[in-house]
Amino acid sequence: MAEFGAADLLNCYAHGVFPMADSRDDPQTYLVDPEDRGIIPLDGLKVSKSLAKTVRNHRFEIKINTCFMDVVRACAAPRPGHEDTWINDTILALYEELHSMSHAHSVECW
Repeated sequence: MAEFGAADLLNCYAHGVFPMADSRDDPQTYLVDPEDRGIIPLDGLKVSKSLAKTVRNHRFEIKINTCFMDVVRACAAPRPGHEDTWINDTILALYEELHSMSHAHSVECW
């Protein structure tokens, strides 16, 4: 994507379009405009009893934006059954730029 920056990406997201790459090492990035889009409604969110207990026991510490790029890189890392990713260097840089503009955030569970 020549001269495609964070402002362009924000506009894409506002229209339901998002970037992808065919693999982590692919230098090309393209935009996806899906016919169907997923929405997670939060107004009827039900927390299971086991999750509520885990939260009450303070087994984990929840932080926001303390390791943004580490989180994004971890999302792009290989894992069993998924040796490749759609997050390439271009997308990493765009997300880092969005984060520096306070438009991208990470929620970390330690």
